[in-house]
Amino acid sequence: MNKMDKKHIKYLVIAIIGIISFGSLLYVNYYVLPYLEPPKTEESDNFWLLYINGIPQQNVSNITMIIDYSELRPTEIHQNFTLKNGFTTAYYALIKFCMVDIRWYGPQAYVRKINGIGEGWTYKVNGISPFAACNFYNLNNFDVIQWIYVGM
Repeated sequence: MNKMDKKHIKYLVIAIIGIISFGSLLYVNYYVLPYLEPPKTEESDNFWLLYINGIPQQNVSNITMIIDYSELRPTEIHQNFTLKNGFTTAYYALIKFCMVDIRWYGPQAYVRKINGIGEGWTYKVNGISPFAACNFYNLNNFDVIQWIYVGM
């Protein structure tokens, strides 16, 4: 065998190894990994969210929402409104009254802008900053939501 044949064989072996590796990766990704996750039940899917912020309500009423623009604009107050049909999160309260720019991180909503002002919003419910994205925070009757612009 001459030097050129050895070089071709070397590249051929590298190509075969690459094809086998890529094929193995695809096989594991599509046929093995899905079966390694523990079986999901409705109870396990919802446990964490229920732990964070309670049970989702079908309807909530007497909600107040305050939007504090931190002196960039006058504060907006929306009082005694109702959210219906299970759309009862802090996210749905916000989009009911405001133009909102959202960035999605997987299933979680990050509020970038409210009525053209942003980026740098945070929210509180009844004076407490929730440990959940606004689209996961379930409201209750008489809750007060406060959106506060803190800037970046």
